[in-house]
Amino acid sequence: MSFLSSTKFLLSEIYLRPADVTRDAGDAVDRKTRLIAGLIDAGVILAILLVLFFALWIIGLMPTGIIGSVVATVVAAVSFLGLNYKLLDANGQTIGKKIQETKIVCSEGFPVATDDLIVKRYLPIFAVAMIPWIGPLLLLGNFLMVLRSNQLCGHDEIAKTKVVKS
Repeated sequence: MSFLSSTKFLLSEIYLRPADVTRDAGDAVDRKTRLIAGLIDAGVILAILLVLFFALWIIGLMPTGIIGSVVATVVAAVSFLGLNYKLLDANGQTIGKKIQETKIVCSEGFPVATDDLIVKRYLPIFAVAMIPWIGPLLLLGNFLMVLRSNQLCGHDEIAKTKVVKS
């Protein structure tokens, strides 16, 4: 092995795949487990939104129409990221995924950077949710994509991720 090729190998092992980053091919997670994890995550956010909007309604500041939709989406996004950031950063998990013992990895099985998860996996979903009237239908389509043979949702395809057992 030449000096150049051995140096290239060494650098790729040190910088591209640090020792503490291991590949986790993991078993694919069944649709039911993914659904339950998603419902847990949605339930937590829904509870926060209900309390917030009930309080706003009581004091007479309840936003309506498109403004209400945008406010709800922004509050949901901030709540979701605030509640799940530490878990996403540590293990690629949300509260629902932690309870269901699953995690998000890149399609090759390696851990995903938290910034990539936020920008590529969650931001597009929150952006689509803000589209009046058709946003919820597009979100439904995104989640129904899990019924395909590869069991990936639209956000998995966009972010090049998959959900595996932890």
